[in-house]
Amino acid sequence: SSPALAPSTAASIAASPSACSDPRRCTCTGTHSATCGTTRVSGHTCPTAYFCATPATTHRLPVFTFTPVAFARTLFVDRRGCPRQGSLTPTAVGWLDICKHVPRAAFEGLAQFSHVWVTFVFDRNTNVHKASAVERTFKAKVRPPLLGGKKVGLFATRSPHRPNPVGLTLCRLDRVDMPEGRLYLSGIDLCDGTAVLDIKPYVCHDRPEATTLKYAAWVPSRDQASSKPLEVRFQPRALVQLKELLPRLHQTSRPSRVYYPDVATAVQCVSEVLRLDIRGLNQKRGADGTGLYSCRLGAIEVQFDVRDGAAWVERVQGMEGSGGKE
Repeated sequence: SSPALAPSTAASIAASPSACSDPRRCTCTGTHSATCGTTRVSGHTCPTAYFCATPATTHRLPVFTFTPVAFARTLFVDRRGCPRQGSLTPTAVGWLDICKHVPRAAFEGLAQFSHVWVTFVFDRNTNVHKASAVERTFKAKVRPPLLGGKKVGLFATRSPHRPNPVGLTLCRLDRVDMPEGRLYLSGIDLCDGTAVLDIKPYVCHDRPEATTLKYAAWVPSRDQASSKPLEVRFQPRALVQLKELLPRLHQTSRPSRVYYPDVATAVQCVSEVLRLDIRGLNQKRGADGTGLYSCRLGAIEVQFDVRDGAAWVERVQGMEGSGGKE
């Protein structure tokens, strides 16, 4: 940790409240209270004043820069429909395109593992355009979907809106293809194009003893999470549309052949996504709907409504110009 200011420095600030003599400089401006060593100074104005969010911090915080090692290719083209946890949609598959600057030899031996930890960037956040972490404001308390509108502290949730928008997810490693520079994954919960910062193998020591596990009462158990909050049903015409659409997509889109190789897999994947009730609270999540909702999954768009505790798939159509990159 950084050393406290010398008493002489603290004394000079106290004697001259309109200026700060700390040569190490600080990170924000304004009039406020700050802790200078062991001396409490109230209401002094500093042109490069003390970091307001943490009064006891009197030095500039370090800034770190990272370069992606890969980019995710998935059927979740936007945030809508992207699962909150990859294990809830095990049929959802995708791959990581390894960046050219990363030596392929760095992945030797990874194929011996069944699962990997993926560290990534929440680059679809609504405040990601802000220039710095200080400007990217975040709320101390948020409303997790499972709490039905009630608030809880940010760090007691998995919210993507964090001081540092970095996420961690566990995926099944299906195949390592180094000639193509790809890692094929399933149970993936990343939006298409997400920047990946790191990849680590999952090992047995990552799993805590069941008797030591503890979590908030509002977090469902694995059995509860794997049950179907919504029953998903396909209208006959929607199934016909899907059967007619897939062969055309397989001819024009290699990603489509990976995401949904056959009708049964496509139906299962859509069902796993919709059963989680992907609607927002303002769209009457958990209640009957008031009209059609849409969800984009790769090159197909699914239109559905919710009534009597079930999500009814009414229409499946292809998206123009959505063949997908290789």
